[in-house]
Amino acid sequence: MGNIKTIVLIFIFLINNILTANNISIQNVNLVGQVNNSHTFVEFDISWDNSWRLDNPSIIPSNWDAVWVFLKYKIAGELSWNHATLAISGHLPAAGSTISTSSDAKGAFIYRANNGTGSVNWADTKLKWNYAFDGIADEDQVEVRVFAIEMVFIPGRSFYVGDSTTLTTDLAGQLESQTSGSPFLITGEHSLTLGGGSVGSMGNNNTVGMIDNDSTDTDDFNDLVSVNLPAAFPKGFNGFYIMKYEISQKQYVDFLNTLTRQQQNNRVTASLSDSTVNIRNVFVMGSSSGTATPYYRNAIRCDTLIGSTPTPVNFYCDYNNNGVPNELDDGLDLPCNFLGWDDDKAYADWAGLRPMTELEFEKAARGPSSVVTGEYSWGNADINSMRYNINNPGAFNENVALNALLGNALYQDVHDSDDGDKGPFRCGIFASSNSNRTKSGTGYYGVMDLSGNLTEKVVSIGSVNARLFTGLHGDGSLTLNGDANVSNWPIYFGFKGGGWNDLSRFLRISERSTVNRVELTRFRTRGFRCVRTAP
Repeated sequence: MGNIKTIVLIFIFLINNILTANNISIQNVNLVGQVNNSHTFVEFDISWDNSWRLDNPSIIPSNWDAVWVFLKYKIAGELSWNHATLAISGHLPAAGSTISTSSDAKGAFIYRANNGTGSVNWADTKLKWNYAFDGIADEDQVEVRVFAIEMVFIPGRSFYVGDSTTLTTDLAGQLESQTSGSPFLITGEHSLTLGGGSVGSMGNNNTVGMIDNDSTDTDDFNDLVSVNLPAAFPKGFNGFYIMKYEISQKQYVDFLNTLTRQQQNNRVTASLSDSTVNIRNVFVMGSSSGTATPYYRNAIRCDTLIGSTPTPVNFYCDYNNNGVPNELDDGLDLPCNFLGWDDDKAYADWAGLRPMTELEFEKAARGPSSVVTGEYSWGNADINSMRYNINNPGAFNENVALNALLGNALYQDVHDSDDGDKGPFRCGIFASSNSNRTKSGTGYYGVMDLSGNLTEKVVSIGSVNARLFTGLHGDGSLTLNGDANVSNWPIYFGFKGGGWNDLSRFLRISERSTVNRVELTRFRTRGFRCVRTAP
């Protein structure tokens, strides 16, 4: 915790160093330059590796990576963390960077001002905080945390969904133009007719091959039945930002450590409400009583006796199981499995982001390219089938030997059988300084792990409830129980991309076996990533 800074306001700053798969770091947080007894600048240094910007209308993909930065604050003596409101303008970017504030002022994107590639290190970045709008008085003592999430900009343009393969052993329920079996071209955010076979409609291969456990899992449209997909439903044509990686375990720990005890209790599997249960030094995501060792590589641990106190529990990563929090080999960069749909939505709301739709998933993976039959997110149908051996397990540099010619992805047939409990690999593990799109298993625009590692949950087009989704973003605040409270965020979701325990067919871009689900259970193979509509 930093020293108390006194500039009319009294702030206590908690410097929050954040590490992810590309070494993103926030350091040297300070309060500077109070403005009109209503605003102040939060200054910090930000850096990360493997950044890029290729912004030229004549060049495809013409996009960039960015960091979504947002602030949380807590008034001294209170238990609750609150989401800070930024000024719409007036931020002071470091030389070489750009700051783009969201229209709701819940955060800002920071990215390169000019074309380039490589690491960035921007000192003295200043975000302008409208503390008066948040109800902060000049004499309040406030603790502030700065959070940063790596994102990729997906530019607005037309793209195809669906896949022309006729093999139901490879794909199920894939989208198509009318009933032709050919991919469907999305040319705008206007409303669409789903099913029925009329001119201009988008079909789903008559739901062939879709899993139907209880008569609600398949789409509610087919070749004979049509429904309307409203214009407000995000179809992926407009530009949006998507998390470069699935939510990491360190990111989920950071999230948990800003919640109240009541909220935390609903965002982990282990019970935090029973004062007779001791969950100190147990791993909390895999079972209701916790586990003594990381469970399917989930290393999120609790170091707190439950007792009767209402104070929040402290969580940390401890993959090496030595009781020392958040060491470099503690699985900080492992994607967070055992996330349920309610956990996903809560994280997205807390971060000022939103769930992505299944159409946005296909665009992020395929881009504007023509469809390749049976393709994975790296743009072809060739996938590695040799078993990986993990080096430096749980560390920031966890790695495997890559297949230089075939697409690398983690799925059932290639997991290291000698790694104890199986589970996901480090976020972005297949990318290296000399890897191309196929070798790194990367989506068209540079998004990692869209095929394999953890199954990702998306908003489906195949149910009435899901089609009400309008793409509203989270406001940073949760209910007392730790749930998202955003209007029209659906209870139905779908699976895309496949996970470490799936057959390779489930990793294909257009696979839609299970896109209409309602589940409360947390599973070892499931994670999540968020998106945000571009400003």
